Amino acid sequence: MFTNARHQCYSIVACWFVGMFVFAAQPGHLLMGQEASTWIRPSKLIEQVESVKRIPQAAQWCDETLAILEAIGETKADSQQELLALFKRLNTQRDKIPQIATSVWNAQSSTRPWFQNSGLGGDSQAPIVRQISRIGYPKTPVVLGEVRDAGEIARIAYRIDRRMAIWMPIARDNSSTVNLSDGSPNTGSFSQISFDQLDPGWVDYLRLKDFKRTFGAIRPNASEQQKVSRDILARIYSPVLKDSQSEFITAVVDPSLVQFLKRHASEPIDRIDLLRRMERYEAAPSALTGYYLNDHYQDLLWSANPSDQILAQQVHSHYRNANFRFSVSKELLNRMIPEPLVTETPLSETIQGARVSGQSLVKNDLRIELEPNPRKMILKVQTHGQVRADTVARTKTFRVTNQGDADFQVFQRIAIGPGGIDSSEPPCSSTSGNQSVVGVQSKLDNVPVFGWMARRLAENKLRDQVPENNQLFRQKVQDSAEAQMKSGVEKFVNNLRYYSYTNLFQPLLAMDLEPEAVQMATTEDQLVMRYRLAGRDQMAANSSRPQDNGASLLSFQLHQSAVNNAIARVGLNSNTFTIDELKKHLQDVMGSTEVAPEESDQWAEIGFAALDPIKIDFVEDRLKISLNLKSLQVSEKGKKFRNLSLGVSYKASVQGMQIVLDQDDLGTSIKRQKRLKFGEKASVSTIMKVLFKKQYVFNALPKKMHERVGEDSLAISQFILADGWMGVSLDDPELEQASQSQPRVGTLRRVLTRQ
Repeated sequence: MFTNARHQCYSIVACWFVGMFVFAAQPGHLLMGQEASTWIRPSKLIEQVESVKRIPQAAQWCDETLAILEAIGETKADSQQELLALFKRLNTQRDKIPQIATSVWNAQSSTRPWFQNSGLGGDSQAPIVRQISRIGYPKTPVVLGEVRDAGEIARIAYRIDRRMAIWMPIARDNSSTVNLSDGSPNTGSFSQISFDQLDPGWVDYLRLKDFKRTFGAIRPNASEQQKVSRDILARIYSPVLKDSQSEFITAVVDPSLVQFLKRHASEPIDRIDLLRRMERYEAAPSALTGYYLNDHYQDLLWSANPSDQILAQQVHSHYRNANFRFSVSKELLNRMIPEPLVTETPLSETIQGARVSGQSLVKNDLRIELEPNPRKMILKVQTHGQVRADTVARTKTFRVTNQGDADFQVFQRIAIGPGGIDSSEPPCSSTSGNQSVVGVQSKLDNVPVFGWMARRLAENKLRDQVPENNQLFRQKVQDSAEAQMKSGVEKFVNNLRYYSYTNLFQPLLAMDLEPEAVQMATTEDQLVMRYRLAGRDQMAANSSRPQDNGASLLSFQLHQSAVNNAIARVGLNSNTFTIDELKKHLQDVMGSTEVAPEESDQWAEIGFAALDPIKIDFVEDRLKISLNLKSLQVSEKGKKFRNLSLGVSYKASVQGMQIVLDQDDLGTSIKRQKRLKFGEKASVSTIMKVLFKKQYVFNALPKKMHERVGEDSLAISQFILADGWMGVSLDDPELEQASQSQPRVGTLRRVLTRQ
């Protein structure tokens, strides 16, 4: 009896395994049982909604929203109608957020009378979602609970939006995997390109030798082929290429080769797994979670399936968004212009057969105006000047003394866009003025009668030539002013190109970071640029940036992904350094050779982990630094610790134009799978004191720029560390204090409507 029972049990288990195998083999399912057949639970979003439930005005909304989110996580992935109905209800809840956030702001800010005096509250024009610093009151940056509550509610809107942008097309498509592969690719297209006809630099850039080696291998490695294909495609479609370079690549690379690369770069993905990777990245953004999300992104990006490309665009827009924004006001640009100069220029030329000599005094008043444009940064350089010219015209018989006065205006347009800087448009000018004869002398002056007659004839002739001479004088002034403007603008543009390439783009390109202009725009008062600093294999910003007040002299917002993407490229991953070697390595990477790094009194050997060797996090009012180490040896004969995570937290404040990071009360943290003994922990703590200073001080602006503007004319008026972003605004302390009674331009509405 027991034998039969045992056989029956084996049969049941065998059938279960067969059933699971068949189930898993169906498109759209994973070997994960029930989880694979349901929509992914948005755990992080649920946690964020629960965090604002404590706010009375939001409590009921939170209960309703949480119920919808839980229902989404329990719904079958193939239940299209049910999912779309839940998404519609969630969108309705999302639309209520602006009203709730405004209600929270108004209710809480009205309890603090000084809000009205500092321009911070009382109506929908109050700025939120940021840490606020005011020069008058308070004098040091503070984080207001009212600001944080309303801001946290406001941020939930975009957290819902970025999920819905991906959820909706997946639910409507109602298929988890799509495979448009047309069989094994043919490497014959590779022979259509000749390396001999290409410059070696292009061969290296396009990695064509790696392509030949990888695909010509006797035992091809599919993973390596995918990696090389993605790398070549990223270089072909790189945003840093000029139009002429892109056209050249399009001409030399056969389209069949591009399609061949795309087939190897992409493979079918499970849509539910994409959602899973997305939620893991939301919950814990890191190099590891970013790697898996980016892997799916590139599968979608290079896919031939249109629905995949739609999804790729949504992932790109919401998880590879711009992670650096910079804006500068017209007022600050004009403050950086030198004071009007008076220059004295000698004159010597021949005009209508007369030798003219003398000097001119020119006063130039330079100013910059902005031309609103949604796609480019457009500056109109204007110069208003006056010319005073004292000249003497000599012929064989006469000596004529002239005095000229003229006013001139010259305008030159400079356009800065993703394609570069364009100043080719000729300058435009206008001139008004006249030249007067103040004296006529003749060699016949001492001859009676004839001298008088000669002078009278000369004066009559000069009188007849007044219109022509005035026109000639004005034309000379205009030509000279245009030439000076053209020369000055050309010099400025060349310097700007050299500086931006040498100090900004070249270091980033050397690290395979592609600085891509997401937006360049001009308003009436500001130049605005938004950049993505990320390689094709990296993610970027996925949260809404803090809002500046819209009227600062200068402001910038930096997402932690920009810093972490750069750190991932500096050669720390899986490498080992002593402290002094690490200092020198970082100095070499940054290109700084002016000052040699100081030698450390403490010896240690640091082996960095393969992923996130150093990780920066911008959280509420704090900057957190994490070191993930595969090994740490404190002394040359000391014990080598394995798999450590060292962390430190800094509280941020500002002092004038300086950002100050002070190690907070929590100090440093040491994490390890196996707990350290007391002596071992003390030894590691000693190294941490060497690696992490108690305080760091940074200047908000480069020293030269600060000196140019005026050391006392700027101060940090806004500073925030929150939701992965650092936001800094600079203003004039005197103007800031004078405008405290006026509401700021940055509005709650702008925050709520911006993604």
